[in-house]
Amino acid sequence: MKTLNLKEVKLFTDAMRDNYVVMDVSQTIGNHLYLNVPNSDITRSILERIQEGGGIIQITETEEKVFVDSFKYGMFPVLCDGILIAMNENKLKEKIGDTENISEADLKVKTIKSMRELLKELKV
Repeated sequence: MKTLNLKEVKLFTDAMRDNYVVMDVSQTIGNHLYLNVPNSDITRSILERIQEGGGIIQITETEEKVFVDSFKYGMFPVLCDGILIAMNENKLKEKIGDTENISEADLKVKTIKSMRELLKELKV
């Protein structure tokens, strides 16, 4: 099981992936699933947990696959990237490494670089 925090998703702000913002996409993702993804017990379960958990949910490998498969139903690339990063938050933290005694500007640069590397590994 993975924890997916849809309340604090890192989204790139440009196609070159030079900057990002942290946004709450829980309602956007819930709407996307509700309006675009074929109905199933899994989809309904995810939607209920998004509503009940305030955007922070536990997902299984099967549910993760539903999320990734839902990208082909019209989700914007920026959201696809953000969700993949959120699903792999632990890997991102490992890539960023030690953040002690680092300036906020350097941390942002390191985070962007790590996000790009992670998406490359995930072949996005």
